[in-house]
Amino acid sequence: KPLDEGKGDSGNFFVSGDGREKWGLTMMLSDQGELAHLRWGIIVDQTREELYGPIVDLRNTILLGAAFFGIAFILFGVLLARRLIAPLSSVKRTLNGFFDYLSGKAGPPVHLDIAGNDEFAQMARAIDESIKLAEKHITEQKRAEIERQASAKRYQTIIQTSFDGYWLVDLEGRLID
Repeated sequence: KPLDEGKGDSGNFFVSGDGREKWGLTMMLSDQGELAHLRWGIIVDQTREELYGPIVDLRNTILLGAAFFGIAFILFGVLLARRLIAPLSSVKRTLNGFFDYLSGKAGPPVHLDIAGNDEFAQMARAIDESIKLAEKHITEQKRAEIERQASAKRYQTIIQTSFDGYWLVDLEGRLID
């Protein structure tokens, strides 16, 4: 009917002759479209599936892509976290072992072995070198203390068991003890 009146229809849903619900659009062509005194128009009709199918497909593609990238992002985050947490745990264990060593609760600490050239690996190597240096100094101090105690015990034994006087002098004959 709109075509008969020379107007178009902006589009509506309707039930077509085959009983399917469709969306239809009519549009009249301009006066230049008139041929043999006939007015020409365009009629478009589509089912809901035909009309919304591409939009639904696009929506599903976007949702699937978002889900894929979301899962990939989570997996990447987990792998990155594990890569960062493992060296941190190693540093924590080593430092706790070192502090236990310093307090006399444990033996020598386990040294760090973190491979790589990133800042974290460089920091771990610096910590490890400091621990080794401190361990060396502590070992030297313990050895010196053991030697001092042995020397003190030796002198004490000499003095307590000697019937003669005892003097300790240096090479020039000066009295030391």
